[in-house]
Amino acid sequence: GTVNWVQDGTLRFEQSASSNDGHPLIFSTTTSRDQYLTSGVTYYLDGAVTYSQYTNTTTFNAATTRYVEVTPSSATDFYYLCYVHGIGMGGAITTPNFNRL
Repeated sequence: GTVNWVQDGTLRFEQSASSNDGHPLIFSTTTSRDQYLTSGVTYYLDGAVTYSQYTNTTTFNAATTRYVEVTPSSATDFYYLCYVHGIGMGGAITTPNFNRL
């Protein structure tokens, strides 16, 4: 999908529905989960957690409130994907209007 971002904007991706069980949403600089974004991304499971807790499907599935927030620091395009299933359950995110207010 294409997201037209406003500079310093933050998007929250809500994942609390049970249909998301086993599908932690992550952001990556490539189509691989091994290059996940470390800057500008916050993962929540009933409060802020680490990436390793968020991508552990046992702790992910047990949480009642779960979401991920992303605030890119540059206009670099990136990817969204399922940590378990990879880019097959994801796609590209572009930031064409990053500097437009």
